Amino acid sequence: MAARFLTLLSAELQMETSVGAVHLPRDPRARPDSKFAMANPLGDPGVPYVNRDSPATRIASVHQLINYLNVTVSYRYQRTTANTFCNIYACDVCYFSHAYLPRVWWYSRSIRKLQSGQPVEVSYGETVHELNANALHDWLNEWGDDFRWSRITTHADDFQNLVNGNGSIGLICARNRDRARSGHITVVLPETDQLKATRQAGRVIYPLQSQAGGENIKYFSAQKGACWTWERFDSFGMYLWG
Repeated sequence: MAARFLTLLSAELQMETSVGAVHLPRDPRARPDSKFAMANPLGDPGVPYVNRDSPATRIASVHQLINYLNVTVSYRYQRTTANTFCNIYACDVCYFSHAYLPRVWWYSRSIRKLQSGQPVEVSYGETVHELNANALHDWLNEWGDDFRWSRITTHADDFQNLVNGNGSIGLICARNRDRARSGHITVVLPETDQLKATRQAGRVIYPLQSQAGGENIKYFSAQKGACWTWERFDSFGMYLWG
């Protein structure tokens, strides 16, 4: 992301001494209608956090968040001639769902220092860097279980049922064979009376999802099919948070 879209603010003063979650600070310039501060969490004070008091409140407030972010029209997530922003959208949804998905992550040298007990200053481009969808695929496989992400290796029907039961969110993340080209990540959402996954013979074949990317879609299931299995991807995973 272009440097002019970034802000470091107080992140430069933050020190970490263990390999934990890391964010740049929320920036008031980071809004759904702006492409400023793309590496920072949204600073728009109106963004609703998910209410995790019960499965029912989680489900209702997850969908309130999805409608507020409004990926179909929000400028933050609209593709440019050079970039798509599935990773940023997924990170924004996770941030306000209390689920950690890194927009920035530690460099390997920072991790080595942290693991040896040395404090590390959070500094963009120095100790932390942005993750694209390919990198998020690898992060979820290496670090996901440390941050409450469980990889689901059974059927999509089981995955959707777990998301529904927890009132939680899930992710489907695919890695491009060509690492110089975009991978893809979608958010899997709990079903409601009006919003449903696609079933065949009573079993989910395409979960209920939301995405930015080449095409921004607030809700879909069958529209993209099993896009994570497309030929351009060499690996994918389904992940449940909770």
